[in-house]
Amino acid sequence: MPKKLGVSPAELIARYPRLYHMAERDSLPSILKHGLLSTSSLLDLYAVNGERRMAIESDVRGQSIAIEHSKFGTAVVRDQCLPSARPYAPGLDAHPQCSRVFLG
Repeated sequence: MPKKLGVSPAELIARYPRLYHMAERDSLPSILKHGLLSTSSLLDLYAVNGERRMAIESDVRGQSIAIEHSKFGTAVVRDQCLPSARPYAPGLDAHPQCSRVFLG
């Protein structure tokens, strides 16, 4: 019998009754209106396509990227850098764009 991967929503809630998400300071109105969107869903909503979309979705984001829409205003796709990867993976080499988080 295959090993069960992951947890059900009920198990997740039982184990972790509080879930935190990092978002830009001014994101709450948009999150309340549209829900907490994945990067791809946010890019769909803001009609970001072509090379810019591919770069945002496929490259490691060393810094946050602002996107604009005439109806929805500005949204920010956050960087993908951990505050510090050392506690999680000692010896992990940082992506060059994220190396700033490992200094100091």
